[in-house]
Amino acid sequence: MVFSAVEKNRFRAGPQAIASRLAGRPFPEPGPGQWALNDPATLADALQQAGFRDVEVRAVPFVYRFPSLADTLRNLKDAQPPLTRLLDQLSDADRAVAWAEIERSLRPFLTEEGLAGPAEALVAAGVA
Repeated sequence: MVFSAVEKNRFRAGPQAIASRLAGRPFPEPGPGQWALNDPATLADALQQAGFRDVEVRAVPFVYRFPSLADTLRNLKDAQPPLTRLLDQLSDADRAVAWAEIERSLRPFLTEEGLAGPAEALVAAGVA
């Protein structure tokens, strides 16, 4: 299971894109990483090259849910290493700018029940 297209994962990708821009890095970065297999054909090819046959890839939408924006920001700080690695490259001033932008970018996902961040994964399976 991997993330699908960046555009379908704005909740997860948006904060990383902000931090990447402020760090002067491309997003998503080329090469290995959490977005490297986000195309169904690329994912299927990787499994076939690993020896699997009858590979099937399905897009599966899901929603990240948090009770509040504060809980969401805490999750970003505590449980998303790619984001925290980028933020660690920034000066204190740029890091503060990044967090302010990230918070603004998440506000559209707020609901009466908390935060609901739509996302999509690619789930792949094959026969060994």
